[in-house]
Amino acid sequence: MSLEEAIDLMRLRLREDELGLSGPAVSGASVVPVWRADTAAVLKFTPLLGSTSRDRSMREARFYSELGPIVPIRVPEVLDLRVEPDWVGLVLKAYHPLQSVDRWPYRLLEDAFRGLGRLQAMFWEDSRELESWDWLGRWTWTADAEATQGAATAWRDVLERPEVTNSVDKRQASHFLGRLFESVPLLLDRIEILPETLGHGDFHAGNLLRDDGGDVVWIDWQEVRRARGPEDVAQFFTRSTADGAQFHDQTLLDWYVEEVVEVHGRSIDDQALRIGAASAELLTVTLSWPHYLGRAGPEKVQVLLSRARTLSRNLDLS
Repeated sequence: MSLEEAIDLMRLRLREDELGLSGPAVSGASVVPVWRADTAAVLKFTPLLGSTSRDRSMREARFYSELGPIVPIRVPEVLDLRVEPDWVGLVLKAYHPLQSVDRWPYRLLEDAFRGLGRLQAMFWEDSRELESWDWLGRWTWTADAEATQGAATAWRDVLERPEVTNSVDKRQASHFLGRLFESVPLLLDRIEILPETLGHGDFHAGNLLRDDGGDVVWIDWQEVRRARGPEDVAQFFTRSTADGAQFHDQTLLDWYVEEVVEVHGRSIDDQALRIGAASAELLTVTLSWPHYLGRAGPEKVQVLLSRARTLSRNLDLS
């Protein structure tokens, strides 16, 4: 089934005024602005070409069917959902994009982090209920010897690029990264002691929109799964740092923790949660980000290394 055939089958029309098509993305999905009758919408069309695209699209479809109606945050209104043997078509009401994260006012950041707190408080320390949705699966860090070596190689390749070498002290950065790789088991331990909850899995500014009333709408649930709360926090901080945003992360964590405690109704280990968030962010920079820096400018490399040094100091690793 082609995208054009799916549009015809689902009785949609392309929105000619919004022809900025997105896709196919890493997930294999294409996102297309469409009309469904007189309602502005988007079609998320995913050919099921392999196990990865199948798992992601089916997870998102089941989220919208089973969890979307009960989570305490705003998610897109589902206008149509087709699950076929070789494709999934998800039609969602269209919403408005937000400005780039480096221009977000603190009111918007507060809405996002209190929303994350409400979402995760609903399932905090409730692994039995989470396990009833067996399609969720669980987030696991890829931190074995092969993954660690692959990340180390990717960092070495980044630091050897001429434009980066001219701006970053390669020897100093290599020594610092070496210490981080040695700390990976400790960082994992500091995350794993925290309780499981529901994780968005891809929490960053680009996956938040707004409705006509200005309320935040959470999109892109392909990576939803059981996770530790700070793993979502770390994703937002790392992506925002790479995109040039600067904000007081402890304030954002305060809003998140306050909401978890208020909705959960019981006290939590505040310090362990903050340490877990910093550990997850440092692991993300160490193990995941070097694979995305192949064409990044030296400024982004410097920003991420600087952020990693700050986190390392805060965690007493350096």
